[in-house]
Amino acid sequence: MIETTAANMAPPAEERAGQVRALVRALRILNTLATRPEGLSLTEIARTTDLSPATAHRLLTTLEQEHYVRFEQGARRWAVGLQAYLAGAVYADSRGLRRLAAPHMRALLDVSHETVNLAVEEHGTLVYLHQIGERGSGLAASVPLPLHGSGVGKAMLSAQADGVLAGLLPTLRLTPLTAKTVADRRRLHDQILEARGQGYAVDDEEHVPGMRCVAAAVLGRRGRPVAALSVSGPSERMPPERIAALGTLVREAANALTGKLA
Repeated sequence: MIETTAANMAPPAEERAGQVRALVRALRILNTLATRPEGLSLTEIARTTDLSPATAHRLLTTLEQEHYVRFEQGARRWAVGLQAYLAGAVYADSRGLRRLAAPHMRALLDVSHETVNLAVEEHGTLVYLHQIGERGSGLAASVPLPLHGSGVGKAMLSAQADGVLAGLLPTLRLTPLTAKTVADRRRLHDQILEARGQGYAVDDEEHVPGMRCVAAAVLGRRGRPVAALSVSGPSERMPPERIAALGTLVREAANALTGKLA
C-alpha cells in the first residue's frame, strides 16, 4: 500500500506555481481596489494591474463569488466587497469600526432607550454589523435591509456624491415591502435630498409595519459613506414629533464617529 503523506498529496510544482501566481494577481487587484473607493472599470483594473482584461475578469468574478469585491451594475465598476472587511474582523474589532462605534451606540441607547444599529452596505443591501438595545425591537443582524426601504440605506445614499447617486438610483429594485415603502424613483430621490439637507434619513414603517427608524451616514477618510448609525423602535414610541430630536442625536453620533475615522 502506498503511504499518503503531505509530500505525495501536494499538487505538482507547475500547478502550485500557477495557483500562487493566480493568488498574487487576485491580491494585486484587491489591493488596487482598496485605494480606489469609487471603484474601477474592468479596463482600468487590467491596465493598473498589468493584466489582460480576460484574466482580470476571471479573477474578479472569483473574488465576487466570495464577496471580496462587488460589481456595481449602474456605474459598470468594480469595488471592494464586504468580505474584505469581515476577513479582517479580529484586527478591525481591536481598533476598527465596531470598537470606535461602541461608545456612541451606548450613548444613543442611554438617551433614546431604543435599539441602536450599525450597518454597512453590500451588493445594494445593508447588513447590521452590531446592534444594542431592547430584544425584539430591531431586526436580526443577518437580515438584509434594502437601500430604498430603510433609514440606514437612505442615509448612505444621501452621503454619496451626485455622480455616484445618479448611477446607483436606476439600478435599485424598488420592491414594495410594506404599504409605505417608496416605490417611485423621483420620490425616493426627493427623500434622499431631504436626508442630505437635514443630516439624517427616516424609515417610516417602510421596511417593517409598525416600526420607525432614524439614521445618519458615517463617512470614511475620503468622505465616502462607509456605514450608518440608526435608532429604531415601535412607531408608538417614535411619533413624528420625536423624529427630529432623535435625528439630531443620531446625526451628532455619526459625525463624531466620522471624526474618529478621518
